[in-house]
Amino acid sequence: MGLDVEDWYFFYSRDPTSEKDLLCVDEVNRRTKTLHIPEDFRRDKNAVMTALRFLAAYGNYAYDDDVKPTSIKPFLDITLNMICDMIMADSFTHNGRTVGYSEVLETMNELIREDYLYDFILNFQAEWNKILREDSAKGNQIRNSSAYMKSCLWDWLKRWKIEEYIFIKKMVNLAVLKFMGQAGRDTLSEIHDMQIFQQTEK
Repeated sequence: MGLDVEDWYFFYSRDPTSEKDLLCVDEVNRRTKTLHIPEDFRRDKNAVMTALRFLAAYGNYAYDDDVKPTSIKPFLDITLNMICDMIMADSFTHNGRTVGYSEVLETMNELIREDYLYDFILNFQAEWNKILREDSAKGNQIRNSSAYMKSCLWDWLKRWKIEEYIFIKKMVNLAVLKFMGQAGRDTLSEIHDMQIFQQTEK
């Protein structure tokens, strides 16, 4: 996977051997430039799941300081299992198009290189909750929620970069509007002070 454990000897006297050794290591400290999911991992589903849990900093977020399950754990489990199934499958059909495992690995590794899997899952959770609310308002039209969720997950994997760009653009626009609003108020205040000064001069 391109795992670099040199820095972790600060915490451990040995290499970490399982997720239990990494309960307090977040996704930032797990990331390296060469980190990826190798195609060879497809030979063993447990290896794929272990890799996904590592990348999502599973031990850090699925359990609290008392090693009790957190509220995000069930969604983490479901999402990681779905991603694992996509990687393990030779292919699957999405919107009438065949998607091969190589495309899934390429998409996942692109996400891993440029973003954090845990953040992606949080964003997908918000999107999925939105989908469920909209479906509830329409009278619960989703018949197979598991299959539909997996389809939405793949769609979100293909869209995450666009959605991230849109989100960043919104934040920038809000910051600009806030700045302009403050600048406008400062300008009006300066004009008001100038008018008062001119009146006193007369």
